[in-house]
Amino acid sequence: MCLDVGTVVDARKPLLALTLALVAWCGARTARAAQVEGHLEPGAIVANGFGEIDKRPTFGGDVSVWWRLHRRFDIGHQTGMAVTSLPYGGFDGEPYIGERGSPPDLRESATFLPRTMFGARLFALSSTSVGAFVGASWLAAGVLGERSVLPYPTAGAAIETKFGPGARYGVRLAVNYVYFWTTGKTFVMPTLAFTWGSPGRERGGGPACDDPPCR
Repeated sequence: MCLDVGTVVDARKPLLALTLALVAWCGARTARAAQVEGHLEPGAIVANGFGEIDKRPTFGGDVSVWWRLHRRFDIGHQTGMAVTSLPYGGFDGEPYIGERGSPPDLRESATFLPRTMFGARLFALSSTSVGAFVGASWLAAGVLGERSVLPYPTAGAAIETKFGPGARYGVRLAVNYVYFWTTGKTFVMPTLAFTWGSPGRERGGGPACDDPPCR
C-alpha cells in the first residue's frame, strides 16, 4: 500500500494548527499562575537508519510552563526548537533527508526542528527533578516544502537541578527520541541546557512568598 504524502499533508494541517493554537491558549491563560522556565541548549542529533547522517550538532531552546499538583509533582507543557544543518537528496523530484537519490548529489540545508510536548516531573529532592514528556516534532527546511508540516511522534526524558536565590537557575540534561513514521528511521537528540525562570515554589507545601496570597 503506497502512502500518499500529499493527502497526509492536507489531513495534518488542521491538526497542526489546532495543536499550536491549544498550546498558545494554555500558555496565555495559565502562565500567571504557573512556573515558567526558559532553556538554552547545545546538543546533537544521533541518526539511526539514515545513509548519509551519523551525528550532527544542534543548538536550540524551549519554554516550559509547569503547574504544581503536589509538593513534589508537577505537570506541564514545553514548546521548543532545535536548529542544525542536514543533507538532502532527491528522487523523482521528491526530497529525501540523508539519502542519495537521482542525481546522487546531496544538498545541505538549514533545518529547524520545532516541538510541542506535554509531560510531568517528580522532585526526588527539593532541588532536583526527573521528568518525562510526549508530543510531536516537525522537520522544517526549504527543500522539504509542504512535507515540513508532517508531525513526528516524540518522547523525552530529563533530569534537572536548580540553584540560586528562589531556585531561579539550573542545569538540565535531557534526551528526545523522534520517530519518522514515514520511513521507520529515528533521531536521538541529547541536550545539555542552562535554565532560568520564575522563582521556584517551596516544596514544603505552601506557596513561595512571591506567590499570592503570601504578602
